[in-house]
Amino acid sequence: MPHLLLPLVVAALLLLPGCISRPMGKIAFAAIDPTQAPVRIIRRGVAGEHCVSAFLGFGDPRPSYGEAAKNALAGVPGATVVVNANLHYQHIEGLTHRFCATVAGDAGAFE
Repeated sequence: MPHLLLPLVVAALLLLPGCISRPMGKIAFAAIDPTQAPVRIIRRGVAGEHCVSAFLGFGDPRPSYGEAAKNALAGVPGATVVVNANLHYQHIEGLTHRFCATVAGDAGAFE
């Protein structure tokens, strides 16, 4: 009977989620076209996330900060740029691995 317990323990360990999270730094702004300036702040404290998954090593584990910035701006009419942006990357481990990029900051528009 103990020999049946080992596969169950291994399966349980594979299904246990783990989490690795680390900040990726702070930048002045993230924009679709960063060649313009100055910026008028429309809304403070916006955030957007872009996540991708990989199952047992299959899938692209690279989330997009650009897509995260677009998601942060999606609910702010007229906003085209995230200023005072904080970038964050998160990898959640388990049977399926989830990779997320987050962009948070202030939504604005070039004047």
